[in-house]
Amino acid sequence: MKRLWIVIVCTSLLFIPTMYSPTISETSVEMSLPAELSYERIYGNLVVEEIYQAIATSELRNIVRKVSENGSRYLENGYEADIDGPNKDARFYIINQLENLTRGRIEIEVFGEYFNVIGKLSGYLPGNNPVFAITAHYDSPDGCPGANCNGGGVACMLVLAKVLSQYEWPLDIYFMAFNGLYPHGALMMNFLEGSDEVSIEFGHRGIKTLALF
Repeated sequence: MKRLWIVIVCTSLLFIPTMYSPTISETSVEMSLPAELSYERIYGNLVVEEIYQAIATSELRNIVRKVSENGSRYLENGYEADIDGPNKDARFYIINQLENLTRGRIEIEVFGEYFNVIGKLSGYLPGNNPVFAITAHYDSPDGCPGANCNGGGVACMLVLAKVLSQYEWPLDIYFMAFNGLYPHGALMMNFLEGSDEVSIEFGHRGIKTLALF
């Protein structure tokens, strides 16, 4: 099921060229890449099968195990997000994986009371274009290690970051790990607090989302 979800994401990215075709600045593209590396530029290229084959089930399973092995990542409130424990450990693991799996191609920010992790893979088209977002939440329900909710989502997001960063894409792609999905337990007060913080911040920055997964 996770690999089917990955195929849907990749297929959506291929429709970009039919919707956006501004002039490409070769200079800006060269500045965004390390001098010793080059990446295939995607502009109508059919690479879904290639990307699908690059996804290893064992890699997804290992990430789920790593994220969930220390127990529940539940938060009662935003103040607990900076306390040592499974939630904070998961955040630093995600940051390190985004850096290492993408060879530093992704710009990483952590912001908000809930310490949401936001990675940006810059596209090569100039201008203020809409973006793609691939998301998961990294906290878990109270008393639950969260392998399925949402260790599986975190694994898909990280593996897609690894594979998609091996190409140049027309539009920016954001990889987001939200926190604070389950604050205040069964009361479900202020549900989805971390993702709300990101939504508000994107609004302030004028970032429009073309598709969110």
